[in-house]
Amino acid sequence: MKIIGKEDVSATKSLEILAGIEKERDLVREQQICLEFLRKHLKFKSEKDASVIKEEFRKIKDFKEHQLNKLVEILPTTEEQVNALFSKERIKLEKNDIKKIIELCNSVVQNEK
Repeated sequence: MKIIGKEDVSATKSLEILAGIEKERDLVREQQICLEFLRKHLKFKSEKDASVIKEEFRKIKDFKEHQLNKLVEILPTTEEQVNALFSKERIKLEKNDIKKIIELCNSVVQNEK
């Protein structure tokens, strides 16, 4: 197999891709497991919905795309979760930024219930 490119794909985009493939043909076992997991655990089921919250995160800090994808997938609600999420990243988050992230995530989680 030859790799011809590399691109960050969000979990919601993966869900949309796998759901589209499922309509065309049967999925292999690994794809089916992944699709079931994504359907069960994702807060946002479409890329359009996730892009709205990504824009809100961009207002807080200039995050890279993979960082935005992780924030949207996990929606950290505590300072420890935010710190763990960015522990291996080369980004400096101020206390105020962490507080804004937590507030935004909590509002999304509350609206979901």
